[in-house]
Amino acid sequence: MKIAVLGTGITGSAVLNKVKQLGGFEIVEPDQADLVIASPGIPPAEYPRGRAEVISEIEFAFRLMQSGKYCKAPKIIAISGTNGKTTTTTLISLVLNCPAAGNIGEPLINFVDKENEYISCEVSSYQLESSPTFQPYIAILLNLTEDHLTRHKTMQRYCDAKAMMVLNQDYRDYFVFNARDCWLTSIAGKAKSRLIPFMSQTILGQNYEATLKVAEICRVPREKVDEIFADFKGVEHRLEKVSVHNGVTCINDSKGTNPDSTIVALESINDPVILIAGGRDKLTSLDQLTASIEQKVKKVILLGEAAERFEKAFLAGGVPAANMLHAGSMREAVDIAFQQASSGDTILLSPACASFDMYKNFEERGRDFKELVYAKTIPQT
Repeated sequence: MKIAVLGTGITGSAVLNKVKQLGGFEIVEPDQADLVIASPGIPPAEYPRGRAEVISEIEFAFRLMQSGKYCKAPKIIAISGTNGKTTTTTLISLVLNCPAAGNIGEPLINFVDKENEYISCEVSSYQLESSPTFQPYIAILLNLTEDHLTRHKTMQRYCDAKAMMVLNQDYRDYFVFNARDCWLTSIAGKAKSRLIPFMSQTILGQNYEATLKVAEICRVPREKVDEIFADFKGVEHRLEKVSVHNGVTCINDSKGTNPDSTIVALESINDPVILIAGGRDKLTSLDQLTASIEQKVKKVILLGEAAERFEKAFLAGGVPAANMLHAGSMREAVDIAFQQASSGDTILLSPACASFDMYKNFEERGRDFKELVYAKTIPQT
């Protein structure tokens, strides 16, 4: 088969490496291809026009797995939603003692020729919108709030992208969803799979309830879930405690790439907060974030492309101008944060934005923040 790969990042490189290992594929230009595999960062509007079908990497991996040519097809547990995906994916991988794949780090394509009973796979709307046959054994949707509207334009189109994997399921599959979310109950009304609802308003509660439902489906004792949950230390870049220095706690929440995620982070902290926010603007509503900042935040340090819109929205919502500061870089933001912080305060990086104006991804942004904090808090020898 002649295939083309769009994108040279982690996903594109993984596809190229895997097809070379498997053999039987010829890498060609898109206009010569029978099939084009697009990285998630490339929107459908930029797909090449031609006879070849354009699909995501997870769709390609799923088709190869289902072919049975390389190994027995694993049962895929696909986790999506606006917030909480990575933590839930990690917890499920621990409970089932299986790989964690997809948007969490290692692409699904890497597991095509490996024997696994289950794979816990984080999937994003960017991947799902180009996955017309992707059919997980268990589909999980945790919540749905405004995010990625610069790409999807409307909440309905965002919801439709998330729904694709559910609507591909049949009576043998399971749909685990938060029944408190009206977007998700609307998807459930169209599903052909077995409905497994849970009820939770908090992200932590959704992590636990979804993991517990998967454990029940896969016949894992509840005691094991509770034990893993009790020992779980969290994931990097999500409410990750970096250091405590002179009474000031520093937390890396670089994975907080939308306002709802930043609100969750603020609600988890009882101390006065010095918030570092901003980046590539997703043009989502800032009303609820503004209210949280009024209640919880001592100072806001704004940086990146979103800084001007954020400042205007916060001012309009009643945040005093004196409580907002600007930084031209993460280094400057961290410097200002330490200047403003007193013992008992928390410095929180939770940008409520994508990272792509200044960084390759949220991981690079989080690592930069941590290195700058370490430079200030760890004695140099």
